[in-house]
Amino acid sequence: FRSALESGERGGARWRAGLGQALFELGELEESVESYRRALRGRPRAAEVHANLGLALAALGRRREAIESFREALRLDPGLAEAHASLGASLLARGEEDEGLDHLERAVALDPGLAIAHAHLGETLARRGAPEAALERLDRGRRPGVAVAHAHVGADRRGRRHARDPGDERDPRGAGPQRLCVAHHDPV
Repeated sequence: FRSALESGERGGARWRAGLGQALFELGELEESVESYRRALRGRPRAAEVHANLGLALAALGRRREAIESFREALRLDPGLAEAHASLGASLLARGEEDEGLDHLERAVALDPGLAIAHAHLGETLARRGAPEAALERLDRGRRPGVAVAHAHVGADRRGRRHARDPGDERDPRGAGPQRLCVAHHDPV
């Protein structure tokens, strides 16, 4: 990625976003943030890059900045279910349960297979004393065809959104909200 960027090839903003994702996956979070910010200078309306920047910021513990990035992603693309889920999880972590739940509900309305959103909804409902509703939400997130994955959002060649699946992490309950979302896979 770096050599392609230095050579001045076309599509530099996309290369920088790809580099940001690779750096995130390698745990180079500060460099990932910088790469996403440079990508946004070339493509300021790239909602998915704003969402991914938010994830890197959240992983660094910079929750306020992460929330701003998720909000910007949703301003640009209100249909980005993963950004709703990430924003909802971040708001819950900050103690803003009502707004957090609202975004998680929007996430599952947009993508009923978004396991991490169901998991956060279930955990919050359990804390609020609604165990039956909590179990129902947790069960929805464990359906066949739903896999928990890193929350880096992208699109395949047909324009379908996806998240990269780093392995089989089908139980979202032990996962950190700022680093996870789901990718829907066809059942095998």
